[in-house]
Amino acid sequence: MKKNRYIKLKIKEWAKAILYALAILFLVQQFIYNRLHITHSQMSPNISNGDYLLINKWNIGTRLPNSLIGTNFSLPTLRLPFGSEINRFDIIAFNSPIDSTQPINQKPIYISRIIGLPGDTVQIQNGNILVNQTIINEPFDTKHPYIINFHPDANPAQVLRSVGEYELYGPYKKHQYRAYLSARQVPLIKNSKWVSKLELIDWKKGIEAYTAINCKHCNWNLDNFGPIEVYRQDQIINLNSKILEIHPNLFSSSRREKKADVSNFKINQDYYFVLGDNRHNAIDSRYFGLVPKSHIIGRIKTVLFNYDKANPYKSVKWNRTLKSLK
Repeated sequence: MKKNRYIKLKIKEWAKAILYALAILFLVQQFIYNRLHITHSQMSPNISNGDYLLINKWNIGTRLPNSLIGTNFSLPTLRLPFGSEINRFDIIAFNSPIDSTQPINQKPIYISRIIGLPGDTVQIQNGNILVNQTIINEPFDTKHPYIINFHPDANPAQVLRSVGEYELYGPYKKHQYRAYLSARQVPLIKNSKWVSKLELIDWKKGIEAYTAINCKHCNWNLDNFGPIEVYRQDQIINLNSKILEIHPNLFSSSRREKKADVSNFKINQDYYFVLGDNRHNAIDSRYFGLVPKSHIIGRIKTVLFNYDKANPYKSVKWNRTLKSLK
């Protein structure tokens, strides 16, 4: 009997310990940190397919849950009253700003880099990023699309793997492929004995890459976009049909349908313009418009580790364990 009582006591103790641990883990994930697994390349080369990222919710002011657990019932968006300002070039995790009936925290999660802050005007001219009419120098690697002509006896996938690149498109013509390369990778590929020609794609001459923003008079594409104003809280604007076209997800569907002009419309929160580092293979503000602050989950500064099940060549990249991002 004493033995059975002892076993039951130990089981209760372990059950309590497990429940406490789960409760602490739940609170940490809800209010401080969360983990995100990346299965795309839109932030490559700085964030790789297979990375497990640490989202810091605390340092911008934790956003409280926007819905009741297990329901679609939306709650007001509130943040804890502390945290630092969001800065240009921060990498953020955010919920999709595309209009839907879902509560904010149940929408898909994207990651991108902050380029335009509230009050800025952002423009892209021939691939150069201008903020408030000044070209900005981005202190991180970005990727751009290239056409690569390989020698007949080359193994294109193996050549790309030798410089740390795993995505290859084609062939489009005999021995001709397309890849997205960073500034570090370009000279390595260009000087490879297996490559006969490397050429940066000019979207005006080659593949067209239109944005999803339905601005009939803009004729924008990925390399030539804007200018677009990034709204700040309490800003007064003249809401008209052109603004509704440029910002398809910012205003309510009823206003879009009516196409009504509204003078002295007051913006209710700060907005941000974001871009992916893999500039021509990313879904960002060129497609879904500005990101409201209410949709931002937190900053991303750390890669926990990398494990990519889809990569048949190397499942674990040890050099990305606890890697700091810039």
